[in-house]
Amino acid sequence: MLPVKQDNQLTHYQSLLDELWKKPWVVYCEPPLGNARQIVKYLGLYTHRVAISNHRIENIDGSGVSFFYKDYKDNSKKNSQSYPGLSSSAGFACTYCHTGL
Repeated sequence: MLPVKQDNQLTHYQSLLDELWKKPWVVYCEPPLGNARQIVKYLGLYTHRVAISNHRIENIDGSGVSFFYKDYKDNSKKNSQSYPGLSSSAGFACTYCHTGL
């Protein structure tokens, strides 16, 4: 696609451009969050979260991992979900879990 000027189509769009330039465009920008250190600290709170916290884990064994979750589509009903066949992942996760799980 050629730019408007090179394709001699400027006349087709000129009335639209004129109308747009008549409007008082106002751009709203939030003030900055702070310096780079503060921004990285803020984003780090969200990027380094645990996917499934320890209190939700029901069982980890050679057959897989089971955990609890809330089903917000069903009035926050507490349900259990299992992922079979994750024995290597479960073993890795057990290394970092609290004792007693």
